[in-house]
Amino acid sequence: RNEEKRTYQKNKKQKNKKTKKRKSASRYADQIIKRLIMEALQSVMQAVHPYMQQINAFRFIKGETPFSGYLEPWATVVLYYITLRVLQQFMKNRKAYEFRAFLFVHNMLLSIGSLILFVALVYVLAEKSQVFNLRQMICAPSMHFDGRLQFIYYINYFFKYYE
Repeated sequence: RNEEKRTYQKNKKQKNKKTKKRKSASRYADQIIKRLIMEALQSVMQAVHPYMQQINAFRFIKGETPFSGYLEPWATVVLYYITLRVLQQFMKNRKAYEFRAFLFVHNMLLSIGSLILFVALVYVLAEKSQVFNLRQMICAPSMHFDGRLQFIYYINYFFKYYE
């Protein structure tokens, strides 16, 4: 009986050592991955930094910045509605056109533009996360006075017009 107990305890110790080694290796791998991600982000931030500093002075001012008033969105909606109705009447008795090449280019432009905006947004938010906590990043008015964020939002606004 004592022999069984000793064998059980020995096996348990060996399992604990293997588990600790696995956990240690896993932690080490996590640290390497985190370090690689941080290095990649830093290299992207260094490449983007000069451009982001140039647009820091941008300010979205309602009524002064182009397309910042109430007229432009409403005019766009009305024009879009009229265009749809005219095209529906025009295409009523016609075969549908194929725009594969155009749609490919259109989707690539949107994808590349979205990627650029995403990288720019990550850059600014990563920089801001060193100064602000998550709650402040969402709620603090001073967070949103950054011209870079306003510029990114403004370009995204134009993407919505294009879409």
